[in-house]
Amino acid sequence: MSSKPNINMENFEVFLMDYFDGTLSPEMTDQLMAFLDSNPDLKAELEDFNNYNLNPIEEFSENNTLKSSLKREESEQPKNFINHENLDDYLIHGLENNLNPSESEALRTFLILNPEAQKSANLVEKLKLTPDKKLRFDDKNLLYKTSNLSNLTLSEDTAEEFIIAFCEGDLTINEAENLKKWIAANPKWQSVLAAYQNLKLTPDKKLRFENKNLLYKTSNLSNLTLSEDNAEEFIIAFCEGDLTNNEAENLKKWIAANPKWQSVLAVYQNLKLSPDYSIQFPNKDSLRIRTHIS
Repeated sequence: MSSKPNINMENFEVFLMDYFDGTLSPEMTDQLMAFLDSNPDLKAELEDFNNYNLNPIEEFSENNTLKSSLKREESEQPKNFINHENLDDYLIHGLENNLNPSESEALRTFLILNPEAQKSANLVEKLKLTPDKKLRFDDKNLLYKTSNLSNLTLSEDTAEEFIIAFCEGDLTINEAENLKKWIAANPKWQSVLAAYQNLKLTPDKKLRFENKNLLYKTSNLSNLTLSEDNAEEFIIAFCEGDLTNNEAENLKKWIAANPKWQSVLAVYQNLKLSPDYSIQFPNKDSLRIRTHIS
């Protein structure tokens, strides 16, 4: 049984040629990379191979230099050519396991040749989320979808409630299937279902809003400089949610530097109405629109 060839200073260039020709086996590729790791001074050799490529020259004149005819421009590099400009893209694709074996090896080679790029690789690696398997959610039943109609029986009296919940996506899979079967057995309710489905708004994706800058939030105070004279205007706009994020942050900093205005802010904040969630409307059925069924 023949032993594997050993890569050394005398023969490493032969293995480099095989590597770039794509004929070097994965096992020998690992051995070549290990050899280069232990001989940093030879990385320049690999870099030279990476930057030059022989192209056929139909006409050779004295004006052509050997280097210009051999060296590839960056735009001519193969698709898996990695440089500092596209490194982040390759690192992210590698993190998401979207690189093929050739691209993965090219990325590994680039990081060996460019140790300073390892910092970017380490930062990208930190973006990867790993689950904490020690955490356990005890009551998994709470994760399953339920509806407020689970205690109701589908009938003529409750059909409209089920149809509305179906159109709003609030039914469970079983409830939705039961409703479809029930309507198939009671065809007069198909028109009710169609009426509610027509109420659902769907976006027209063909429409394009050209000036998207107009969608960003602005305020009527954008031309004013925050001061003692207009601070109350800014506070009122803040309480009404009419300030931009930057204006709101600037107001908070200004009030921190001018503590006497904290009481003014507190007064206006107390004027803001907030819903009382303890109040319940008992007869919600009366709020629903009833469709006449002939």
